[in-house]
Amino acid sequence: MMQKILGVCLLLTACQNENVPIEISSKLEQNIEKTDFSGDSIYFDMIKSIDTDSNLFQASSLEYSRKDGRTYHSEGLIDAKNRICKLKTIINDTTQETIDEFYYINSKKRVGSRLISNFNLEPAYFEQYISFFDTSGTPIYDGFKTFDNMNDNEKIAFQETKSSFRPDDQTAKDIIQQKGGFETNFRGFIQLESYNMEFIKVGSNDGAFNSLLAVSEETDLIKKLKSNEKDFIGKPLRIEFTQASQADGFSFQLLLDISLNDKP
Repeated sequence: MMQKILGVCLLLTACQNENVPIEISSKLEQNIEKTDFSGDSIYFDMIKSIDTDSNLFQASSLEYSRKDGRTYHSEGLIDAKNRICKLKTIINDTTQETIDEFYYINSKKRVGSRLISNFNLEPAYFEQYISFFDTSGTPIYDGFKTFDNMNDNEKIAFQETKSSFRPDDQTAKDIIQQKGGFETNFRGFIQLESYNMEFIKVGSNDGAFNSLLAVSEETDLIKKLKSNEKDFIGKPLRIEFTQASQADGFSFQLLLDISLNDKP
């Protein structure tokens, strides 16, 4: 089974709505206090507006793994002009999952949040941060809360905190744009004998982050890379991919197209 995903390197400009005012629905869940910040409704209504906008397109990054087994993946909601309205990064390891989300209006980050799920504790323990930013991008509120059950999340309000935590969207941007440690340089080939599959390995040249894509067709470039593997190690590649899975549930990234990236 395959699901086509928009896996692209984006020119990041934040979602812009200069000519269309944000519709604020003051009736949304009025009976539930979400934070102790008096102006929070405009931010939560903005989040809902972006999350439910059917005109936005989903962009999805490769999944990268680190040497210690931690995995990184980013998703974005973009408009028809490739402008970012939302970025989301999911970081997983054996003990916890961290989800960072960022929302943009008029080229400025207006909301940043982090949800940390600690799975190694019994019972599970969740902690969540949120930050609001004004129209100039200056932070005006930082909130924090904890809960033991995801079903209780919406029932517990954020309380203002002086924590040094501040959501940083640079990692999300680097992942979705394939920059920094999340480049797609050629790193070699790997065989998965149990599935009789071959994977191409891409990632940063320092080996900090890597991503694997199944090779289903030996194109001329794939043959060239195989016959001159040492010469091409470290060369930047352009990658198009989709998500795929086997009948037994094994999921993987499937290479759709590959080319050398000659940009400096």
